[in-house]
Amino acid sequence: MNQVIVRFIILKYGKLLLSKTSNQEGDSALEINKWALIGGLVHPSENLDLATNRILVDKCGWESKNIRLFQVNTYTDEANKDNHFFEVVFIVDAGKNVLSSYEKKSGLRWFQLNDLPFESEIDSNQVSIIMAFKKLVHGGKTLDLEMMPPVFNLKKSNILNEFKLIGPKSSD
Repeated sequence: MNQVIVRFIILKYGKLLLSKTSNQEGDSALEINKWALIGGLVHPSENLDLATNRILVDKCGWESKNIRLFQVNTYTDEANKDNHFFEVVFIVDAGKNVLSSYEKKSGLRWFQLNDLPFESEIDSNQVSIIMAFKKLVHGGKTLDLEMMPPVFNLKKSNILNEFKLIGPKSSD
């Protein structure tokens, strides 16, 4: 079974938002009790734009201001070789937090890029993503927007349809 996952490198004031995983994440590709990027599965009825907005608000309460395509990865679930994952990783500038103070999500933490958790504390499937991002921004010392990929328009994106993974792109 092919499953589409979106993951987000969420940034605000040069800090990266990570989530401590639990067994209630609903994402079988995650290790339990590790730091991970915010993300989730794209439902078969969703396009990338809808899934992105739903996952960002549901998992952390943040809306996106700008979004940039960072990586596209594929891998197979080691426990179940029939599960194939297509992972799209975006860099997101955190916009507005839409949750009230009593609705704030637990298990979330903002990290300076030069003060990330040890690699052993990060989900093993995501260490390389986080380290590649850290390298992109000069080893975590500065956040150089000149080095960032261009802003990506999800409403006009046809990336998942091109890979024949989900239905048509959203209309404008």
